[in-house]
Amino acid sequence: MNLLSVFRKSFLFLAFFLFLLSLAIVIKISGMNSQIEKATAQIKADGFPISGAELDRWYHRPPDDQNAASFIMDALGVYVSAAPNSTHLPVVHRSAELPSLGTPVPDLQLKAINKFLETNRESLELLKKTRHLTLSRYPINLSQGLNGLLPHLSPVKGGAQLLYLSSIYHTETDQLNEAVEAAVLSMGLAGSLAQEPLLISQLVRIAIQSITGGSIERMVNRKHFSDAQLASLQEAIRGGEDPEANVRAFAGERAFALNFFLNPGNLMAMAGGGMPTGAVAKVLSSLYGASGLRQTDALFYMDHMKKMIDIYRMPYPERLTANAKLKQTLTEMKKHPFKKFQYVISGQLLPAYGRAVEKDLRITATLRTIDTGLAILRFQAASNGKLPDTLADLTPKFSPQIPEDPYDGKPLRYLPRNDGFMVYSLGPNEKDDGGRTYKDARKQGKNKQDQEQYDVTFKVLKTL
Repeated sequence: MNLLSVFRKSFLFLAFFLFLLSLAIVIKISGMNSQIEKATAQIKADGFPISGAELDRWYHRPPDDQNAASFIMDALGVYVSAAPNSTHLPVVHRSAELPSLGTPVPDLQLKAINKFLETNRESLELLKKTRHLTLSRYPINLSQGLNGLLPHLSPVKGGAQLLYLSSIYHTETDQLNEAVEAAVLSMGLAGSLAQEPLLISQLVRIAIQSITGGSIERMVNRKHFSDAQLASLQEAIRGGEDPEANVRAFAGERAFALNFFLNPGNLMAMAGGGMPTGAVAKVLSSLYGASGLRQTDALFYMDHMKKMIDIYRMPYPERLTANAKLKQTLTEMKKHPFKKFQYVISGQLLPAYGRAVEKDLRITATLRTIDTGLAILRFQAASNGKLPDTLADLTPKFSPQIPEDPYDGKPLRYLPRNDGFMVYSLGPNEKDDGGRTYKDARKQGKNKQDQEQYDVTFKVLKTL
């Protein structure tokens, strides 16, 4: 057997091997494409969008006269920002920190707040028109995908700060109906984002709810509110819980991502800054798809997102456990020497989604502790100053049921203290820290780990 014959046989063997390998890859990719088609069809069958254009149609557009967002945009269109030299204006200027809970606001700060409110009187009056509007859609075009602009989010958060200052000022000046109205309007401002199917919008909604919660805690620690006023605050707070808001947000994020996974030419844009553009991007995107990496990444992403949406339909303690398991999956994927390249798009997007679940749990705990605290104040007023012995005493008149801690499913913790009380949830560490507040943990913590040992609290230092 001569050398040429050996070479021919080796070449034929190698060619046959490469043919079989290519055939296997084609079959595998074809199978994954079929899986993607089935998964995409199931998403649509479940009533969810799979593209920016579908998402834009999915985001309901109410009639203009019923659209809270229209009035809010009018109000914020005439909003006047604080002057840079307004150094005594709290919230807007961090240097002008409000005094501790239960302490009167200093005159200089009150004057600065009053001036700011007067400057924005027109904006505040327009916001009042949203009081009884429950439908909302802001003027955004979701069909543009990640290139779409969200110019309303920053002004909306500014509106929440304006209403926060309004509630504080009117509490300090004994205009309690106006203070309650400002807090209720602020919760409505948060609610105007509930239908918006974007994660960033829901994070802003949560931030506004947190701001409002802080104002209510300050209000009840300064003045005595009537039963009707407390009930109005309770109603607004209870309306803040909306698990479906986050389902819509994840559905929206998934629709944007699928627009890239199903259209390989867009993948380089999805991969983030610093990636090639133009012809080089098209070549890399084609290779990404031809190699099967796009399909593998897409299937992993779609499976993970389905689980994320399912999490939001679980009871709260189960939600926490399921999210922790998903986070562990991502952690292991990031550490794997090959999988972190195999799931390049998923690896960038999915970690932020898990943190959103944690923020939702915390704001739910915040809203429930506030609701319960208001119920306790109503009970006390109706019982000649006596605090309830247990939270069970609040049902059914002041609370429809014993409120549960979203972190463990047990009743919220309740601590009567001298003339006041505290209601608290276990918080993110899932441990009972005896009602230790976030601020106390930050100030007193000996190290970073100790600073994370706190509960989600609502406290009244002394009932009035």
